[in-house]
Amino acid sequence: MLNLYRISSFTLLIVVFTFNLSVHPAGVLAEEKVSFIHDIGPILVQHCQSCHGPKTAESNYRLDSFEKLKTAGDYDTPPITPGNLDESELFRLITADEDERMPANGESLQESQIALIRTWIEQGAEFDGKDASAALMSQIPRSPYPQPPETYATPIAITALEFSPTGEQLWTAGFHELLVWNVADGKLVRRVKNVAERTYQLAFSPDGSRLLLCGGSPGVSGEARLVNPESGEEILLLGTSTDLALDAAFRPDGLKVAVAYADNSVVVFDVESGKEDRMIASHGDWVTAVAWSPDGKRLATSSRDKTSKLFDAENGQIVASFGGHGQPVHGVAFNADGKQVFSAGSDNKVKAWNPDDSKEIGVVTEFGGESYKLVSQADHLFSISADHTARQHKLEDRAEVRKFEGHADWILSLAVHSSSGLLATGAFDGNVRIWKLEDGSQVADFVAVPSNAQ
Repeated sequence: MLNLYRISSFTLLIVVFTFNLSVHPAGVLAEEKVSFIHDIGPILVQHCQSCHGPKTAESNYRLDSFEKLKTAGDYDTPPITPGNLDESELFRLITADEDERMPANGESLQESQIALIRTWIEQGAEFDGKDASAALMSQIPRSPYPQPPETYATPIAITALEFSPTGEQLWTAGFHELLVWNVADGKLVRRVKNVAERTYQLAFSPDGSRLLLCGGSPGVSGEARLVNPESGEEILLLGTSTDLALDAAFRPDGLKVAVAYADNSVVVFDVESGKEDRMIASHGDWVTAVAWSPDGKRLATSSRDKTSKLFDAENGQIVASFGGHGQPVHGVAFNADGKQVFSAGSDNKVKAWNPDDSKEIGVVTEFGGESYKLVSQADHLFSISADHTARQHKLEDRAEVRKFEGHADWILSLAVHSSSGLLATGAFDGNVRIWKLEDGSQVADFVAVPSNAQ
């Protein structure tokens, strides 16, 4: 069963599941050479990194890279001593009695996993990767993700949704899958599998040939990748991280992608080669959203560090910083000419500010709860909130056009398809609603999970 925990931060939930990484079959023959990258690294990422990684380092010990794995924490005891189990503190802890045993907040490692670590240490604890200082997540082999459940015991929060280029279908985030729905009647069309545990953003390239998705497993891994929307097959893995990828956006020309990570960074990738163009690390907490200016020359970001910032996309230099919310900021968008930036925060407000001097221009709207994602499209700004409503405002004068009501829970995601005049919203309780922009009437209302009836 899916266990959902509400929190007062951007993601609104932590879904605790086992991150499935392949390990060696049960047991290991004495003469077999154990590989750190293929056998040991996946175990550490799956079971240990969430408490001993870059975001949380219990006892000041980290093992998210091989170099850090070998470095002692607070107790100055060698974690790994090649060839010597008795002087390898890590091995002692994974085989200790329950009071001391690691992992501390979960089940003990399987006997087969312990056997692999034992043999690897006895064989000399060698590193067979490319870079001992690089993150393990960037070096361990990627295995197919677990299969999603056939049916869902309970609805899950809709953390991302997006219309297909034609507007005839709506894609929503599931658990280890994406779900594709018919807009006209809300019926399930197909399921796209081999996806990260949770997806936090979906976006089609300008020509519709690629689908960008980002997400991951909280505290364990994050990724952004491009897939073929017709087949669901991966086209390109853009980047991985030791924590969630929370947002991603195509540059208006479709040639670059910017990804916002929970490790406080924004990374720009080349769409054709997948190579990293630039990393921006100027925030002090999760980067919750990212948006390109209409001319593709600037990047706007929002963060849990209570700021929204503007960067030169070419050199990564900070251009402006807006701290007017005084609370975590969850959404960001430009107006049509790039001369105003909009941001949404935990102060329940959507604000407009000047990118040239970081000064507040005015409050666009004030919700009855935290304000989340923003979408700027076709001369209008769309916003959503924990108060169960979505709103539409004119970009020109910030006048409210319409309020969309009817959800019974926090709205976490939205998508707009201007040419077909549709708005879609997804809520914490799994409910999806599709609306007509011209009059605010509903086109569809359904719970976006597979069921036996579909």
